[in-house]
Amino acid sequence: MRKSPFIQTLGRTALATVWVGVSLPGLAWAEEAAGHHNPWMPLVFQAVNLAVLLAILFYFLRAPIQSFLADAARRLKEGLDETRREEAETKALLETERRNVSNLDAEMKKMKSDVEVEAQKERDRLTAETQEMAERLKAQVRSQLDMERNKAMESLRHELADETIRLSEKLIKDQMDQQKQKKLLDDHLKRQEGRG
Repeated sequence: MRKSPFIQTLGRTALATVWVGVSLPGLAWAEEAAGHHNPWMPLVFQAVNLAVLLAILFYFLRAPIQSFLADAARRLKEGLDETRREEAETKALLETERRNVSNLDAEMKKMKSDVEVEAQKERDRLTAETQEMAERLKAQVRSQLDMERNKAMESLRHELADETIRLSEKLIKDQMDQQKQKKLLDDHLKRQEGRG
């Protein structure tokens, strides 16, 4: 695995700090033995101690930190890949929905047209059915009227025949009564003549 430039620079700095930390106490001891006392020396010792501590920490924690950073970079890359994949899926879904919405208007027009055609067919069917029923009713009414008229005519014929017979009988009876009366009168007169 290739080390990043930052890690390489950090490693070189740690080595330089360790070298300074090892050589500085020797210089300080030499100065003190000569009788010189530098007021900056305690600060330099603290800086060197800090650098040595950081170098030691770097040496022992370099692998876990690199592993942590590599793992974080991997998770970040996976997260970005997942985000890109979800973004692509969302875009595809959005495009599908846009197409569906644009087709929705055409589908609604088609459905409306289909419904209008079906409604017209149903109206035509109902109109034809109504006309057919009206024609059947008219035929039934005509038939009943014809039957009633025929009945009435038959009844009228019977009544007329009965009345004709009754009037004929009466006329015959009246004629017979006159003839009878005439015959009776004639008979009576003949008898009177025969007596007299």
